[in-house]
Amino acid sequence: MNDSPRPVSETHLKPSGMPEKGILRSTLTAVGFSIVVFLIVIAVVPDKTGMLAVLRRGDWRYLAAGLACLALALWFDAFRLWWLCKGIGSEVPFPRVVQGILASNFVSLVTPFVSGGAPCIIWVLQQSGVDMSRASAAVVAGGVVSQSMLVALSVVVPILSGIHQADDPFAHMLSIGARTVVPLYLLGVVLVVVGSLRIEWAQRTISSWDRRLQKAVRARRLAVRLRRLLRGIGQGLRGYNASFKLLATERPSVLIRAYGCSALYFMGMFTVGYLVFRAFGADVGYLRAVSAQMIILLVASATPTPGGAGASELGAYSLFVQIMPKEAVGAFVLVWRILTYWLLLLTGAIALGMAVRASAQRYAQLAMQGTRRFSSRKGRKQR
Repeated sequence: MNDSPRPVSETHLKPSGMPEKGILRSTLTAVGFSIVVFLIVIAVVPDKTGMLAVLRRGDWRYLAAGLACLALALWFDAFRLWWLCKGIGSEVPFPRVVQGILASNFVSLVTPFVSGGAPCIIWVLQQSGVDMSRASAAVVAGGVVSQSMLVALSVVVPILSGIHQADDPFAHMLSIGARTVVPLYLLGVVLVVVGSLRIEWAQRTISSWDRRLQKAVRARRLAVRLRRLLRGIGQGLRGYNASFKLLATERPSVLIRAYGCSALYFMGMFTVGYLVFRAFGADVGYLRAVSAQMIILLVASATPTPGGAGASELGAYSLFVQIMPKEAVGAFVLVWRILTYWLLLLTGAIALGMAVRASAQRYAQLAMQGTRRFSSRKGRKQR
């Protein structure tokens, strides 16, 4: 019988929780769906030559400013997560947080209901040495901050811009969002906060299951494994609850900074669309442009397509065609989605690839160190 340690291949040490094949399928679906919908938008533009002329006449200085606003918005979003990690007592290097934000943007844009971003950030934080309970608390608190800020802005900014008035072309779409999507977002935020602060019921349920398993399961190995799993879940919930309560009740200054960063992130992202308007000579007003993009984001996030693909393009076209020529709207949708979708998709894919590669190398290095220690102990025993 050969007792020599088997060589460890880096390909067998893929980081857990990162389903590469599933992400690839979702990416292809999202990209294909977005391309098809944009081709539909181009098809309904009667004068394609006029659309190309609008693109050629665009003032690219505004687009450069839009790129700067996009970078600044992502920087503030990374600061939001960095402050929350610091609030729970975990020091994560800021470049690592930026990598996590970019990677999570990519996963969000290729998963239905933009739902994959949170697990991706948790995974990146775990690779930085943050345990899962604390990472989950920071990410969930960050989601609560972002979604509640988006709801607040979606109520305040349209009122300030005046599009809530009945004679405004955007008023109908705003009323639909206010009656359906905004209440759902608000309800989700309330349920997450209450569930995170009052999680004792889940801990009691797990404890009762543990006692029942102790009496009911006869197979000793199965009982030990199940009880170990339940105790691990219970310990994780206690850590999550303690970290979330720490942020919610004892670190209000951290939450204030996170809310400020979240507000600046959203305003920076929505400023990109306004600058694209200005690049093509259309001035619909800053607050009206921001309000319209909020409506599009809220509706697109509630659609089951990966990353809201299709809903964003069609929503933007149906909104802005009421106040602009179709050729200008087609040009706007093209450039706007390049900046806010395709560019984030590209940078996020690069960041995620770098994170996965670094994690695989770290796993391979740890496995090699373990193999060397095993070989050294075996050599000493033989001598």
